[in-house]
Amino acid sequence: MHCPRGHPYDEANTCISGGRRHCLQCGKDRRAALRQPPPSPKELILARCVVVGECWEWTGSAHNAGYGVVGAKLAHRLSYEAFVGPIADTLTIDHLCRNRKCVNPAHLEPVPLAINVLRGDSPPARNVRKTHCPQGHPYDEVNTYRTTKGHRIC
Repeated sequence: MHCPRGHPYDEANTCISGGRRHCLQCGKDRRAALRQPPPSPKELILARCVVVGECWEWTGSAHNAGYGVVGAKLAHRLSYEAFVGPIADTLTIDHLCRNRKCVNPAHLEPVPLAINVLRGDSPPARNVRKTHCPQGHPYDEVNTYRTTKGHRIC
């Protein structure tokens, strides 16, 4: 019997610790040869998603906001980095398809946080898109006053 690197397990070259034989020349035990290498990020993404329409929906673990996770990393960020390239620390990933489970890199775009928020359906995003006050008057330079908090008043 030999270690994964071909050294013989004999009395001069073997240490038995915890029920395992360890090669004294290279430090490897015989189980090391049986271990599968970890999957690449691309393989991991493709193994844990299903195609639904044009989206690649994540089927692995997800956190309470609905985004997929791989360990401590968000699945959509891992997908973008694996298939496209690195993401700057100052950017977030915007799901162009609006599907939080989607990890299709064609549906992901790195953008600043403010742009990502304004593209969504949050209250600030809805308010920015408003062109008229509740009474129907247009929000324009002549008709609109901005408070110190940035609110628009007709």
